[in-house]
Amino acid sequence: MHNYSITNTNIRITAISVLAIGAAYLAFLLNPFISKIPISIQPLSPFAVFGVFFFIFDRWAWKFFSLNKLLGIPNFNGTWKGDCQSKSKKANGKKIDCTIKIRQTFTQLIVDGSFDTSDSVSFTASVDHVNPYRQKLVYSYLNKPKGNAVPTQDKHIGTVDLDLKNQSELGGSYFTDRHPQSKGTFNLKKVKS
Repeated sequence: MHNYSITNTNIRITAISVLAIGAAYLAFLLNPFISKIPISIQPLSPFAVFGVFFFIFDRWAWKFFSLNKLLGIPNFNGTWKGDCQSKSKKANGKKIDCTIKIRQTFTQLIVDGSFDTSDSVSFTASVDHVNPYRQKLVYSYLNKPKGNAVPTQDKHIGTVDLDLKNQSELGGSYFTDRHPQSKGTFNLKKVKS
């Protein structure tokens, strides 16, 4: 997984600040009780409490509906199936079946794509959540051909720009650095969370 950027970084700063303050406060409240335990236990470190808080928040808590709505960061997690269609003359408008698997935490994300003759994996991503009517996932990927690919299909880099529609559909476009450059569209539906 790799880090991803968001359009409003203040959300991340605010969330981490709230976790840090909560961790310090919890350690402050619990340490008087811990000191009264008859066996020798070290006082709780606010940094250790923050580490636990952050781990839970980053992996799971940010996805809960009320927190997610407050943060405004869309949850792209899941398996998405559909098709991509190249606009190149060689492709002749042929649609190719694809499966896109997205794993996302509050700070990291990875997009793994599987196509008829190739696989791709993201190496950078950005989530644009400012416009609530058109939330976007934009990522760049490295695509590698499978053994059944035609000899002229080569490894290439590309970028995908997807819009989240009603939490269960993604649609958008892509372009690559292949020569000649190829571009096309994606239409995906969520099949598994």
